[in-house]
Amino acid sequence: MISFKISEIKDVLNATVIGDESVVINEIEHDSRKDVKGKLFVAIKGEAFDGHSFVKSVCESGAVAVLVEKECDVNIPQIIVDNSIKALGIIGKYVREKSKAKVVSITGTCGKTSVKEMTYSILSNMGNTVATKGNLNNDIGVPLTLLTIDRETEFAVVELGANHPGEIKYTVELAKPDVALINNVASAHLEGFGDINGVYKTKSEILDYVTTNNGIGIVNACDSFYSKWLEDYAEYNLLSFGVGKNATYYATDVKPTENGCFEFTLNTPNFVSSIKLRVPGVHNVSNAVAAAILSRQVGATEEHIVKGLETVEPSKGRFYVEKIGNIRLVDDAYNASVKSVESSLDTISLFEGKKVFVFGDMGELGKDEIALHQSIGEHAKGKVDSFISIGKLAKYSAEVFGSQCIFEDRNELKDYLLKLVTSGEEMTIAIKGSHGMHMEEFVKCIKEGLSKC
Repeated sequence: MISFKISEIKDVLNATVIGDESVVINEIEHDSRKDVKGKLFVAIKGEAFDGHSFVKSVCESGAVAVLVEKECDVNIPQIIVDNSIKALGIIGKYVREKSKAKVVSITGTCGKTSVKEMTYSILSNMGNTVATKGNLNNDIGVPLTLLTIDRETEFAVVELGANHPGEIKYTVELAKPDVALINNVASAHLEGFGDINGVYKTKSEILDYVTTNNGIGIVNACDSFYSKWLEDYAEYNLLSFGVGKNATYYATDVKPTENGCFEFTLNTPNFVSSIKLRVPGVHNVSNAVAAAILSRQVGATEEHIVKGLETVEPSKGRFYVEKIGNIRLVDDAYNASVKSVESSLDTISLFEGKKVFVFGDMGELGKDEIALHQSIGEHAKGKVDSFISIGKLAKYSAEVFGSQCIFEDRNELKDYLLKLVTSGEEMTIAIKGSHGMHMEEFVKCIKEGLSKC
């Protein structure tokens, strides 16, 4: 982090300070359970907690100052603001503005984290690079990412997520990216957005920022909203990426290799290169092209791009493939949207042998949730041999598929899966569902069961 004195940030935050304003802030922490020694503690109010309840304990643990919404009875400097979360955002923006780093941002319905990891891999070959950890991409996560920037940082890769209108507009103005990319627009978080057009408008808030601030905007030429982007931003020179379709950067000759991975030819205005990915999933071809064009805009060479893409490793929970005895286990349990589930099924269909898909509810789909789940069952036909559901909504997918393996009780499903994977039969079994369904429990159950065989 780029250090600052409390006195430097006081006016920026419109804050009242009690105590020594000359104290230097070198690090910031908002979780009282973590090490706060020598750091500024930011007291955040959540739905189920209030950081102000822990101000005394963090003071005793060595925090050098606290950022709070009300005066507390402690003997260290207090920065008092109206809203701690907004203040954290302003501090993140302040650090970003003091930096000379090139910042690139990514949003989209799905694939954001994969594009972020690929972009990070490329830019790390070029210099000191920081990136969003995990999926900390909201009004708290984005400032925390910006706070990892220091004076040595040359590149920052910032992921921006949203589940309601205006969220991207807020976080993009904190990150102030030089280049911004929309990976795709699809049905997700429809309860917050209203409909797919609401998703489009919110994701496009990232383009509103870069196109009016001399930045570079990049969109997916294979997305159904591509022509609308070209129309809505006709006065700007948007760049594009795609697969098998003419775009600024595009992939051709896409071929499967092993364990669901792919190789392809990357076509750009400056070079043509062969890429062999180590991350499985046909959807990752598009993600790789997105990372390539994004990185190129801040100086990546062909060598940087090829090396970066070919060395990225798969992440657990995101189509992570393991071979355990006779079982090929595909851990795609982290989250699920309609598009990501379809992509998962498309890749699984390429594996040899029996294919089993274990599917949990997709969340936040609003009034069309049943129809969208039914569309998954239709999409799965001919791609997998067995379709197993858990949850009140996933059952509609199973019914359309024609499956009788419909579960409501999680323990009953675990027992069924253990019998299935320990039967001795060779198969691929994939686990997919929204984060709130905690599908990782079934991945763990299968692995523990197989370890005892």
